[in-house]
Amino acid sequence: MKSLACVMAVTIFAMTPLQVKSTDSINQKVCRLFGKQNKGSTMRAIRVVTVCLALLVIVCGQIAAAPLTLNHQGRLTDNSGAPLTGTYTLTFKLYSTASGGAALWSETQVVNTVDGLYEAVLGEISPLSSSLFSGAPAALYLGIMVGADGELAPRTQLTSSPYSLHSASVEGFSSGPGNVNTGAFSIVGGDNNTNNSDYSTIFGEDNEVNVTEFADTVFDTSGIVPSFLPFSGAALHPPGNGTILGGHGNIVCGNHAVIVQGWLNINCAPYSFIGTGFRNTIYAPFSTLGTGLFNNITSTAGFSVLGGGALNNSNGFNSVIGGGAFNTTTAGSRGEVISGGWRNTVEQNFSTIGGGESNRATDIYATVGGGQFDTAFSPYSTVAGGARNSANGAESFVGGGSGNRAEGTASAISGGSGNTTAVHDHQFVGGGQDNRAFGPHSTIGGGWNNETSTRATVGGGVFNHATNEVTFIGGGIDNLATAFAAAVGGGSGNTSSGDYAAITGGQSNIAGPGAYATVPGGFDNEATASNTFAAGRGAKAKDSCSFVWADCCVPPGLLTSNPYYSSIDNSFNARATNGFYFLTSCDSTFDPAAGVGSGVFVPPGGSMWMTGSSRTLKKNIKEVDESDILKRVDKMPIYRWSYKNQGDEVVHMGPMAEDFYETFKLGDDNRAIGTLDPAGVSLAATKALIKENKELKRRLEELEKLVHNLADQM
Repeated sequence: MKSLACVMAVTIFAMTPLQVKSTDSINQKVCRLFGKQNKGSTMRAIRVVTVCLALLVIVCGQIAAAPLTLNHQGRLTDNSGAPLTGTYTLTFKLYSTASGGAALWSETQVVNTVDGLYEAVLGEISPLSSSLFSGAPAALYLGIMVGADGELAPRTQLTSSPYSLHSASVEGFSSGPGNVNTGAFSIVGGDNNTNNSDYSTIFGEDNEVNVTEFADTVFDTSGIVPSFLPFSGAALHPPGNGTILGGHGNIVCGNHAVIVQGWLNINCAPYSFIGTGFRNTIYAPFSTLGTGLFNNITSTAGFSVLGGGALNNSNGFNSVIGGGAFNTTTAGSRGEVISGGWRNTVEQNFSTIGGGESNRATDIYATVGGGQFDTAFSPYSTVAGGARNSANGAESFVGGGSGNRAEGTASAISGGSGNTTAVHDHQFVGGGQDNRAFGPHSTIGGGWNNETSTRATVGGGVFNHATNEVTFIGGGIDNLATAFAAAVGGGSGNTSSGDYAAITGGQSNIAGPGAYATVPGGFDNEATASNTFAAGRGAKAKDSCSFVWADCCVPPGLLTSNPYYSSIDNSFNARATNGFYFLTSCDSTFDPAAGVGSGVFVPPGGSMWMTGSSRTLKKNIKEVDESDILKRVDKMPIYRWSYKNQGDEVVHMGPMAEDFYETFKLGDDNRAIGTLDPAGVSLAATKALIKENKELKRRLEELEKLVHNLADQM
């Protein structure tokens, strides 16, 4: 039988001086041993050092066939102590007595000496038997002959170390009261231990090795263990080689199984190992159980590891439970891992639980990092931690928090509480509380009680609902985006109900149902028609493509401002009860009364444009020739006409801009006429007419006086 045990015995001992008479066969050379000389005789001196090494007698094959040898070294000198070099014949014998008696073993070897030193391996020619060292005889003595000379005296007694060679063939060794050992090549120590198996070892108390009960067990690894491994699909034979090194009440009944220590542990699986602990059991081959109590590796859990803890059950093939208590891997699965924790369960292939309490990983490659009552239900799903979180969709993820449910495929909830991604795909909730990402590819950043639809986004806030496709709400409270691609940036109580409509912020604003409507902010503004814009307070853009801006005027007797409505489609509407001011200069304010700024304005309650005309705003001031202006006016044609963009029924009168510019060289160019320049021309011409009229009046008075005088003379 083969054994995994290896025995190495190393023994070094020195022979005492041996003396032998010289003969002609050694050419009358003086023999002496260790410098001692026998009086009246010529002696050869042999200094012999015998080193007996059972070098690496490794019992890894058939122990009965293991070669047993002793290394012997010596030194040969003449009587002057000079070392000899040459070839010599030495005969080695083992005796049971110090002198006389028959040799139990002998061997003759030719050795070569160099500088007096030689070496011989005893047992190389005539094999040594381990029975020589088994205790009968009680002692062994080594005798040496040089050539045909007599045996050197005295013989050397072998020390106890060579007897360790007998450990290579121990059979039925038993020590201690109450032990029973019926196995071959086995060792039983301690008290009240029982061994019924070959090649086994027991120490401790009340332990039992009985591998023969499972000698015919075949563990079919086909389809489980890779085919390139040598034991794939093979039966695990032969029985035996059970080991218990200590403890109490332990039982080994699996081939090559080991229990190191502990109480009442049972290892009935081939090639499995229990370190220590209390009432731990292994029934699956190639498994390891480190310590703990009431842990169990069942028959379905081959190649598994259970580190420790209490009441853990390893049922899955090639699974790992690091420790903790009441943790379970499931039969029929493989590659499962539970690092620790309490009452955790892994139910499918290659799923993992890091720790925590009452967590479950129920599908392939599912992972729960820790926490409490968390569940990874679907393939490749992950719950990092937290409490009562569940990753129900394939490839879904919950980072932490409590009560979060990632229902959709490839959906994720980073944390928070009570958040949900619905049964769609690629949704995300960053955190917050009670948020619901119902549509595919939708996102909620955080906040409370927010909701999204397909490809919609809510950044945060409270009670915001983006309920149509591609809608967006940045934040705020009680905002709605209900039409396709509608958006609300923030604020409170805003509703974007038109396709592509947008509200930047503010409160109680409405954009829609018209498409492309916009409210930039403010309060109570409504851009209800398509392509409209409403801003300020109470602006109502009810006509298509209209622009409405309203101020905050409050009529007498009212508490809130009046609404302001658009007048007609495609109109620009603005209400500013304290006036309109349009500045065309680079000034910080427009104060016509103080002469600050250039531009036009309509004063409060006014109905016309006022033009800044203060002397403080002007330069290059020159007098004009009113008579010349009058002549020019007389030469400039005046027409009746209609604008091309107005109907024919709308008629105007006045000069052409080209004629006006050519005549007076006033204004910026010849394409437009400013309101102030025609007024100046009119005033200058009027003054010229006034002068002419005064002159005519003077002349008329003179004529009337002359006529009156003539009448008196008649």
